[in-house]
Amino acid sequence: HTLPTYQQVLQDAAARGSLLMGLLASAARSALQLREAASRDVRERDALMQSAKLLREWESELCKRFPQGLLDAFANPDLTAPKATTRNLGDVQFDELELMDEVQVQTSVVFARTQQVVMQAAESSLAELNPLICGMLGLGAVYAERNPLRPQIYIHALKSVIEQTRVPTAMQLDWLGAMSLTLG
Repeated sequence: HTLPTYQQVLQDAAARGSLLMGLLASAARSALQLREAASRDVRERDALMQSAKLLREWESELCKRFPQGLLDAFANPDLTAPKATTRNLGDVQFDELELMDEVQVQTSVVFARTQQVVMQAAESSLAELNPLICGMLGLGAVYAERNPLRPQIYIHALKSVIEQTRVPTAMQLDWLGAMSLTLG
């Protein structure tokens, strides 16, 4: 019995993307429905109901696109570094917030929160995975940032696939936030 090659590991991880997206979409719909049921504001309830409805409509397409989104992210891990509009919230200075529009601020907050939730949930698994991947890459030491299966890559792929839907940004952020705990 031979060990899988590095490329096989990446292919297998991407192939599981469709199943993963199904789980993420289901969890997000449930979270949106819970928020809708708890909301006392009619407009907020309507927006959450519409968000869950659109997620249901997009789910099969998201499931189809996520494996390729993962492959693209695995192939270009350097592209997953946050851009100025989606920087880690800890990297944003208070006076810079005034220069950002509301959507940029919301995007930065949701993206930072998503990274935090996913990293906390994946921390123990990464302690085992990082050395294995670095070994497969022939590295003499463990460099977590060289692992293409690290959470930031998945978050980037998820964000990219969600952005392709072109649904309103507020809904995209709802979906990303609601999917983060399950992604971790």
